[in-house]
Amino acid sequence: MNCQHCGAEIPDDCNWCPKCGVQLSQTLPDVDPSQTPPILQGEATQVTEMPSPKKSKKGLIIALSAVLLLILTALTLFFTIAYPKIQQNKLFEQAESLYQSGELTKAVELYQESNHPDEAQKVQEEIDAARTMKGLIRELSDLYDNLSADGVFSYLNLCSELEDIVEKIQAVDTKNSPALASYVTSIDNHLEAILTYIQIDRDYFTTFSSYNTALETAAVTSGLGYLENSIQGILEEPFPAKYTNI
Repeated sequence: MNCQHCGAEIPDDCNWCPKCGVQLSQTLPDVDPSQTPPILQGEATQVTEMPSPKKSKKGLIIALSAVLLLILTALTLFFTIAYPKIQQNKLFEQAESLYQSGELTKAVELYQESNHPDEAQKVQEEIDAARTMKGLIRELSDLYDNLSADGVFSYLNLCSELEDIVEKIQAVDTKNSPALASYVTSIDNHLEAILTYIQIDRDYFTTFSSYNTALETAAVTSGLGYLENSIQGILEEPFPAKYTNI
């Protein structure tokens, strides 16, 4: 048979395990003490030690502390890295929506808050270009409302003023605004026509040093008519609607 404690094989008539010394039967017969196996030198009885309640409690506290530390670390990473990124993405989406709806000034603010300075700069440059263009078109409209000249000298001064406005319109940087670039393209023929008329009349009046009053009046009237038609063509072209609120 085998020992129920250590599993060692022992004779059937033994009441003690010769290996671990454990008694094999609760009912002890009269046994000659000489038959009791001695405890072998160097061998110790294997006893299962039950954990101390204090040790168990200490281990539980350590485990809970470790779990709590992991949770705190995860929360710290979330609120310092992930959450700000989520908020920035939301602000960027709002900025894009505002840009598409024409709220360019507000879009610039949200692009900055969402940590997209390059986008903010592009939109700000677009705003500046649109404001410049609107101002020049307003000057052109004011000139159109008072389009008149009292003689050649007055007419040539008017041409110089108009030429300056047209050249400034052509010089506006529209690289960040497809809508503004399309607008300039749509009025470019009128702009070039104005410059052409001005150059022709300037050459004409500087070439002839003497002409009668009737010829002078006819030339000025004709020049004003050409310029008026070209300016009217520019003013009739709709300005991009997305720049209404700037």
